[in-house]
Amino acid sequence: METNHFYGIDKSIDISILEYGVLVSKEPHEDNNYLIIYGVNNYGDGYQSFATILLSEQEVNSKIEESWFDKKLFLDYCGMNETEWLSLNMANKMRDLIAYYGCENICGVSYSTFDEDELRQYLSDYGNKLNK
Repeated sequence: METNHFYGIDKSIDISILEYGVLVSKEPHEDNNYLIIYGVNNYGDGYQSFATILLSEQEVNSKIEESWFDKKLFLDYCGMNETEWLSLNMANKMRDLIAYYGCENICGVSYSTFDEDELRQYLSDYGNKLNK
């Protein structure tokens, strides 16, 4: 996949989304919002379907303060303290959150998903839109 607008937790965009299930792009015309593409289904051989959500960094950071969230166990899982975790980039934060609590608990239920071919087309269309 070719895109200069998204980044993930790996240098490779393909590995970031297909294996780790997260791509992030800072929205140029949205105050502090990020477009996040996340993997929905992984049956052991990579993610099969994907969805999108628009979140601000404040919304992502505040997840660890929600009443249902066990911050201590989560940070132990991540192997860092709160300050260290909050200093991560959005791709790493989203990957940690989704890996620990699942995409439905972090992003909500997605009723509109797309497969890998549709993902490639989405990334191409997104890049073309931004490059105009």
